[in-house]
Amino acid sequence: MTKTGGTIKQRRNEGEADGTDQPTKVWRVYLNGELTVTEKTYIVTNPANGEPVARMSNVGRPVVAQAIRDSYEAVLTWRQLPGKKRGEWLQQIAN
Repeated sequence: MTKTGGTIKQRRNEGEADGTDQPTKVWRVYLNGELTVTEKTYIVTNPANGEPVARMSNVGRPVVAQAIRDSYEAVLTWRQLPGKKRGEWLQQIAN
Protein backbone atom coordinates (compact mmCIF):
# COMPACT_ATOMS: atom_id res chain seq x y z
CA MET A 1 0.00 0.00 0.00
CA THR A 2 1.37 3.43 -0.87
CA LYS A 3 0.03 6.71 0.40
CA THR A 4 0.53 9.65 -1.92
CA GLY A 5 1.58 13.17 -1.03
CA GLY A 6 5.03 12.33 0.32
CA THR A 7 3.80 10.35 3.32
CA ILE A 8 4.74 6.81 4.26
CA LYS A 9 5.31 4.20 1.58
CA GLN A 10 4.66 0.69 2.83
CA ARG A 11 5.60 -2.61 1.26
CA ARG A 12 3.58 -5.60 2.49
CA ASN A 13 5.61 -8.53 3.64
CA GLU A 14 4.94 -12.00 5.02
CA GLY A 15 7.93 -11.92 7.38
CA GLU A 16 10.51 -12.53 4.65
CA ALA A 17 13.69 -10.53 4.18
CA ASP A 18 13.00 -7.13 2.67
CA GLY A 19 15.69 -7.47 0.00
CA THR A 20 18.06 -4.88 1.47
CA ASP A 21 21.21 -5.15 3.52
CA GLN A 22 19.85 -2.61 5.97
CA PRO A 23 18.49 -4.02 9.21
CA THR A 24 15.05 -2.78 10.12
CA LYS A 25 13.62 -2.55 13.60
CA VAL A 26 10.51 -4.65 14.19
CA TRP A 27 7.87 -2.58 15.97
CA ARG A 28 5.53 -4.57 18.16
CA VAL A 29 1.85 -3.91 18.78
CA TYR A 30 0.36 -3.55 22.24
CA LEU A 31 -2.59 -5.93 22.44
CA ASN A 32 -4.44 -7.09 25.52
CA GLY A 33 -1.76 -5.91 27.93
CA GLU A 34 1.33 -7.15 26.12
CA LEU A 35 3.66 -6.14 23.31
CA THR A 36 3.72 -8.68 20.52
CA VAL A 37 5.10 -9.16 17.02
CA THR A 38 2.63 -10.54 14.51
CA GLU A 39 3.43 -13.13 11.85
CA LYS A 40 2.61 -10.69 9.06
CA THR A 41 4.64 -7.50 8.86
CA TYR A 42 5.23 -4.68 6.41
CA ILE A 43 8.15 -2.37 5.74
CA VAL A 44 7.96 1.39 6.31
CA THR A 45 10.36 3.37 4.16
CA ASN A 46 11.78 6.85 4.51
CA PRO A 47 9.84 8.97 1.97
CA ALA A 48 12.91 11.13 1.31
CA ASN A 49 15.19 8.33 0.13
CA GLY A 50 13.10 5.16 -0.06
CA GLU A 51 15.27 3.30 2.46
CA PRO A 52 13.57 0.98 4.95
CA VAL A 53 13.38 2.39 8.47
CA ALA A 54 11.19 -0.12 10.28
CA ARG A 55 9.22 -3.31 10.03
CA MET A 56 5.71 -2.94 11.47
CA SER A 57 3.47 -5.66 12.81
CA ASN A 58 0.38 -6.04 10.67
CA VAL A 59 -3.02 -6.83 12.20
CA GLY A 60 -6.42 -7.39 10.62
CA ARG A 61 -9.79 -5.81 11.28
CA PRO A 62 -10.88 -8.27 14.01
CA VAL A 63 -7.74 -7.53 16.05
CA VAL A 64 -8.20 -3.77 15.61
CA ALA A 65 -11.86 -4.06 16.65
CA GLN A 66 -10.87 -5.98 19.78
CA ALA A 67 -8.18 -3.41 20.60
CA ILE A 68 -10.77 -0.64 20.34
CA ARG A 69 -13.12 -2.51 22.69
CA ASP A 70 -10.28 -3.15 25.16
CA SER A 71 -9.27 0.53 25.04
CA TYR A 72 -12.83 1.63 25.73
CA GLU A 73 -13.02 -0.66 28.78
CA ALA A 74 -9.69 0.69 30.03
CA VAL A 75 -10.93 4.28 29.75
CA LEU A 76 -14.03 3.44 31.79
CA THR A 77 -11.83 2.04 34.56
CA TRP A 78 -9.27 4.87 34.35
CA ARG A 79 -11.79 7.68 34.68
CA GLN A 80 -13.14 6.17 37.91
CA LEU A 81 -9.73 6.50 39.58
CA PRO A 82 -9.24 9.59 41.75
CA GLY A 83 -6.92 12.24 40.29
CA LYS A 84 -4.23 11.55 42.88
CA LYS A 85 -4.14 7.85 42.00
CA ARG A 86 -3.94 8.66 38.28
CA GLY A 87 -1.03 10.98 39.00
CA GLU A 88 0.77 8.21 40.90
CA TRP A 89 0.29 5.81 37.97
CA LEU A 90 1.59 8.36 35.48
CA GLN A 91 4.59 9.08 37.71
CA GLN A 92 5.43 5.36 37.84
CA ILE A 93 5.15 5.06 34.06
CA ALA A 94 7.41 8.09 33.57
CA ASN A 95 10.09 6.61 35.80
